[in-house]
Amino acid sequence: MKNTLWTFGCSFTAEWEPLDNDPPNNYDKYREWRGGELPDVWPKILARHLKLDLQNKGKGATGNHTIFKTFCDNSSFIKENDIVVIGWTQIARYPMFLESARELFDLLPSETYEEIPQNVHEFNLINRTNLSWIGEIISYMRIINELAEYKKFKVYFWTSDGPIFHYIIENNIQNLKLDNLIAIEYNSMFDGIANTCPSKYIEKLSIFQETNKEVADAHMGYYGHMYQAEFIKNFILKSENL
Repeated sequence: MKNTLWTFGCSFTAEWEPLDNDPPNNYDKYREWRGGELPDVWPKILARHLKLDLQNKGKGATGNHTIFKTFCDNSSFIKENDIVVIGWTQIARYPMFLESARELFDLLPSETYEEIPQNVHEFNLINRTNLSWIGEIISYMRIINELAEYKKFKVYFWTSDGPIFHYIIENNIQNLKLDNLIAIEYNSMFDGIANTCPSKYIEKLSIFQETNKEVADAHMGYYGHMYQAEFIKNFILKSENL
């Protein structure tokens, strides 16, 4: 039986969704710009590189609490020698129960919500930007590392929110593995990709760049996904001495 690549994270990990919106969202516009087809996202490319099955559990607009919860909900299915890649997101995102959603819902800094007084939302956002909240992620990583050792799967972490790994290094966090933190030597994961991909592609990594500013979206496009998959593949192979 083939092993599996498990990926968890926000929209920087998820498949292209939602699509077919009216009016069209940026993903719809990007698909149209590309002639009707969207490129493979990096988890799909990485799974091919590593010859693994794929379970991509990334979901757009989620916070770190939900990313961790999603990992917990799937942890019983992760097998020995599977590979897990978890991408942490903005620490300002926070969950709250919304009556309209009938469930816990991740609130974003860029949005307003009818059910939440704006002054309450702004207070929560200011509070959540305090770097002390990174301690929550460190706790998540500790228990995930322990489970990985117990179940004998491999786990790697990256982040689209630069301050997270900086905080870990600058505060000399004790009893935390550092050798499975992808791109910790760069300001962000994307700086790592830009410093390792061919220079002629550096200005094409995002949708905004690739479409010559026609689609105003900072998510990775064709080249971004391709080189993120390559970057993570090389990190994993080096880590495993393969």
